Amino acid sequence: MTSRSAARVFLSLALVALAFAPARAQEQPVTLHVLIGVVKMTTTTPFGQAKFTDNAGNVSYRVGAVFAAPDDATERVSVRFVCQTGSALSLTLVRTRVPYDQTREPLVGFSVDGKEVPVATRREVGNGVTAYTVTSGAEAEALAKAMRAGAALEAMLDDRVYVVSLEGFRAALDKLSAVCPHG
Repeated sequence: MTSRSAARVFLSLALVALAFAPARAQEQPVTLHVLIGVVKMTTTTPFGQAKFTDNAGNVSYRVGAVFAAPDDATERVSVRFVCQTGSALSLTLVRTRVPYDQTREPLVGFSVDGKEVPVATRREVGNGVTAYTVTSGAEAEALAKAMRAGAALEAMLDDRVYVVSLEGFRAALDKLSAVCPHG
């Protein structure tokens, strides 16, 4: 999602919200989201695959990476897929900033190389970070499949669009797929 296409999506959403706004604002206020900007992130920790075993002996496999804003290394986004035998594939993105307005419904969208991949997410905010978890294993798998073939992931997380490189993702996901039936 380029900055222009992100702005178009935001403007389209705003126009749709206004078109369906009630005649009197006191009856039902219209929620508009503010898109602060598009940030092309740099890779700080490249995509890798790891195996974890918890105290109960449950094994999970993870593929993830960490990215930082080029002009502010404290602004970070991590992308992590987790696969556990007998469970659906999960995806969580965590960013070091909290949304501008946490009381509003989350505005989240993903695209790979400009092609939208629809997913439903849950947002959790706390301790200066915000986590976005894809709520459907099938949707997480669809996004992983699109990312495997892509070069860049554009993630709209409330008030920002983060653009991250998918270099190395396919190799890490192939390792994950070899030991876990998802993705």
